[in-house]
Amino acid sequence: PKQTVILLLIDVFAFNGRETADMLNMTESAVYTALHRTRNKLRKVSAQVDGSMKHATIREKESEVVEAVVKQFVEAFRNRNFKSLAELIDDHAVANIIVHSSAEYGKDVIVESSLAEWEKIHTKLEVHTIDLWDRQAIVFLSEGDGAPLLWDINTIQVQTGKITRWDSYYFSKELLRQAADTLGLSVDTTKESYGKPWMIEVGGSYEEG
Repeated sequence: PKQTVILLLIDVFAFNGRETADMLNMTESAVYTALHRTRNKLRKVSAQVDGSMKHATIREKESEVVEAVVKQFVEAFRNRNFKSLAELIDDHAVANIIVHSSAEYGKDVIVESSLAEWEKIHTKLEVHTIDLWDRQAIVFLSEGDGAPLLWDINTIQVQTGKITRWDSYYFSKELLRQAADTLGLSVDTTKESYGKPWMIEVGGSYEEG
């Protein structure tokens, strides 16, 4: 296009307006009008590209922060370092025990409730991060006879380097069954639920307790 040629002749090859007009058989005013329009278009495109790159960089940095928090969360559980876990929780975080419709609001409540209960659990658990149904999840595996058993699934949400939402699916029997099938595992049916068996064995099979 002629506008591109004008831009190249003046901004790249350093011809002046009259020289460019003579070469292209145009008036000098027409050359400068075209040059002005082309420069404006380039500025807009450049701004859009810069904006897209900036947003991409922000998203990348946010993703890195989330990954770092998830890693710290997992390591803290592996080491039973509940003080470190508490430090990861936002002051206004929400912890949910899915199915039981039990929610804890605020860091202090979560520390006094969920984390206090976790400290009482002495089941030997492996903790891993996985991709489950296109979502990052944290799985807790207990020891089985020759193979690990699915004990719990957690998900967390992170903002500004802190956990703002923490969901546990410990009591979600059907979800754990489906997840275990997806992962090629079996569910730990011997764990306890408020001091009672999580599931009760009846005639060689397990029913909900």
